[in-house]
Amino acid sequence: MNKAKIYVMLASAFLMIAGFSLNADAQCKSFTKKKCVPKLAPYIHNGQFNSAVIASGETVEIGMVFYKGQDYRILVGSQEVLGDVVFKLLDGSGKELYTNSGQEKIFDFNVDATQRLTIRIKAPKSDTNTGITPSGCISLLIGFRD
Repeated sequence: MNKAKIYVMLASAFLMIAGFSLNADAQCKSFTKKKCVPKLAPYIHNGQFNSAVIASGETVEIGMVFYKGQDYRILVGSQEVLGDVVFKLLDGSGKELYTNSGQEKIFDFNVDATQRLTIRIKAPKSDTNTGITPSGCISLLIGFRD
């Protein structure tokens, strides 16, 4: 096979992968806007859309700054295929401040001092024996009160 054909095949493969990635990102944004943003009320969405496609058993972490005296709502949305997603709120030293384990995926709180906190989201491992790992969209939204 000549070099030109190899380059064309590699470029085609890259474009296909990029296309799938963009499509998944668009689906996540659509899921977030339709299913998650309305659940923030009466809190005001901070305007950041934090979403990703993850597979069962995977964990994602997002660090954010929370300001003293402000009331916040953390909302984690996930597609049903992922199962019961768990999220934890951690302080700067990794100490667990909250977990939604077995509870709703909404947490309302305020902080005594401005600080950077980490939100860790984990999708449970799948118990299917098909050899196919389910994946789906997770979304993290932060709301605040006026």
